[in-house]
Amino acid sequence: MIKKGDLVRDYDGKIGVVVEIDKEDAAQSRPDQWFPVWVKWNGSADWEIAYETDLEILSKAVVEKPWFLYVLRCNDDTLYTGITTEPKRRLHEHNSTARGAKYTKTRRPVTLLYTKKYNSRSEAQSAEHKFKKLPRAKKLQVINEGIPPSGDEVE
Repeated sequence: MIKKGDLVRDYDGKIGVVVEIDKEDAAQSRPDQWFPVWVKWNGSADWEIAYETDLEILSKAVVEKPWFLYVLRCNDDTLYTGITTEPKRRLHEHNSTARGAKYTKTRRPVTLLYTKKYNSRSEAQSAEHKFKKLPRAKKLQVINEGIPPSGDEVE
């Protein structure tokens, strides 16, 4: 049975999240009957009604956003490393908004030097931790060669 918060796919392949279930209809329905659910489709600001029988429940891994390790070069030639789900948005925040890191606010403009995609936040955080422990020369080598930070070089 579908629950609020489930990730679902409809028969057209659209992916969304169940935001509300018509509990009255659901309580009165038998297992072989449909009932309406409200779905927020990926990329849409609106909720749409769908029917439980038209939806397939997906695992979270199918639609989870990837995480990125990113490295910025500040205007004083220092490097700043962080993680995000949207590198372009985060670059804009560092350069133009109050949401940028305290470190980069006084070192604007910053430029994006490197990104590396990870499947989860924890993987990205682990890579960030290893990268930050590298000496500057090794960081620049990783950036220039496009190799992922392994942390093996850390002394």
